[in-house]
Amino acid sequence: PRHIESYKVIFSGQYAPFFWIGQVLIVVVIPLLIFTFKGKSALAVGVASSLIVLGFIFVRLNIVVPAGIVPEFAGLRTAYVDPHLSFEYFPSLMEWLLELWILSVGMFIFLFGQRRLKLFETHESH
Repeated sequence: PRHIESYKVIFSGQYAPFFWIGQVLIVVVIPLLIFTFKGKSALAVGVASSLIVLGFIFVRLNIVVPAGIVPEFAGLRTAYVDPHLSFEYFPSLMEWLLELWILSVGMFIFLFGQRRLKLFETHESH
């Protein structure tokens, strides 16, 4: 079936590092090791949770991009040829900067809410 080609791109093709390093190592193995050996300290939970949230980017990348790389039917690559059309994809600088901006806005909203709502107690010594 055609969808097997998408799996080949994910598991052993050009997007394999996003799956094996991004999804498996960063999202599963490292947080599991952190929770196993560091327990439930606030720093350990924060780092592991951040890695898991970062993993959503890798999951979305592996769902969306390989499906667009592999043509849906035979002959699609040659049906219409133009220098601007390509089945290869890698995010542009603008796309990386947009992702960075979205993450920074999210962090800003969290920090703003944390300061206004006093969600976490801070222990300051004077």
